[in-house]
Amino acid sequence: MRRILLIENHGSDFHSTRLPLCKYLRAQGWDVYALLPNSEYVELIQSEGINAIGYDLDRRDVGVRHLIRLVRICREITNRLDIDIVHSFRFLPNLLNIVANCFNSRKVIVHITGLGVAFSNFSFPYLLLKILSQIAFQIVLFRANKVIVQNEDDAKDILFAKLWNRKVVVIEGSGVDTSFFNKALANRAKLRIGSNVSTDDMIFICVTRLLWEKGIGEMVDAFQSLKESEPFAKLWVVGWPDKENPRHVQDSY
Repeated sequence: MRRILLIENHGSDFHSTRLPLCKYLRAQGWDVYALLPNSEYVELIQSEGINAIGYDLDRRDVGVRHLIRLVRICREITNRLDIDIVHSFRFLPNLLNIVANCFNSRKVIVHITGLGVAFSNFSFPYLLLKILSQIAFQIVLFRANKVIVQNEDDAKDILFAKLWNRKVVVIEGSGVDTSFFNKALANRAKLRIGSNVSTDDMIFICVTRLLWEKGIGEMVDAFQSLKESEPFAKLWVVGWPDKENPRHVQDSY
């Protein structure tokens, strides 16, 4: 039986977004494994019939020794299980995937959910970060068999994009369960009453991880300036306070 290993940053993300892919692959005859940081989601994913493997991860530890340890874990698991394809999502798992499989013939697929904040900022520090990111993407593209991106702009922004065109695949987002997230099924009046929102209020909702790089501070400042001209405009920020990330948004903001 063919074996595939999926690597993800968070068990919660895997449980909420990758399970349909796992079930599809199993239906196609694949033996599916998942490599995830230890959390309660490892057992939840195992209960779905997926071979989930947990490892210890402190996201605040970004040292070289820590990275080497994670690469060793990834390499040991892929070799021990004789994995045919390693499919990773997001920056750190992609890095582990590439480094761990740098000197073998195993099939490697990386999924880039976004090129990063450096590609939307133009200050000097971000320019340096963009250059480093482009170098990292070139290494990824050199080794990977396929690179998945979620919009055409990301595919074009990669350095030497035309050279890597045969490896890059553009898809329409990460996938949303439209049977559940269907605005036609929502009763707006009922939702407003349940949320104690006036019919006059114009609600702007931002769904994001609570990181400064997401522009939350600038967005709050912008809404402060709207108070006089748009008194009924309200901002709701909905997201996870990623306190393991050193640049998360402080609760006191």
